[in-house]
Amino acid sequence: MNINYTYYLKLMDILEEEKKVRKSHIKKEQENLDEKSKEYKKNGYHEIIEAEDYQLTSENPDVAFFLKPYDLIPKEFYIDEIEKVIEKSIYIPYGMEIGATKESMRYQFQLPLHEKAWYCISYCTKHYKNACCYSKQKGRNYLMIGHPRMDLVNLDLKKPKKSNN
Repeated sequence: MNINYTYYLKLMDILEEEKKVRKSHIKKEQENLDEKSKEYKKNGYHEIIEAEDYQLTSENPDVAFFLKPYDLIPKEFYIDEIEKVIEKSIYIPYGMEIGATKESMRYQFQLPLHEKAWYCISYCTKHYKNACCYSKQKGRNYLMIGHPRMDLVNLDLKKPKKSNN
């Protein structure tokens, strides 16, 4: 067996450097999370509780907020389970839905959460019109009030640009 040790050692150096970069990135992310958590608490909110530690019946919130309509969350947080404990739920789309195929309309407007939510947030006229057309509720439980993510972008776009002078 003929091993090129120079190549092997160089590869090991690259992998070690990669580990250092990853560790540095993870440390920065943790510091950022810690800072956000301090800010969150300073503003009077409770600690963030992981889903597996959250006891829905003992916390007894007034409203449940959903960001994803899919079943990629723990089963105890599906709308069918939530509605047993919480009377009102609001769905705020995580992203800006696009696509006009029959399948994409199903994912955007016809999943159980879309039907059972007290309100679903619609971010523009086109989205609201699609909800009126494709949702089982025919848009009756949709509110067109904007999108939290886009509202931040719109605010940022309104800020005067700094000149480089």
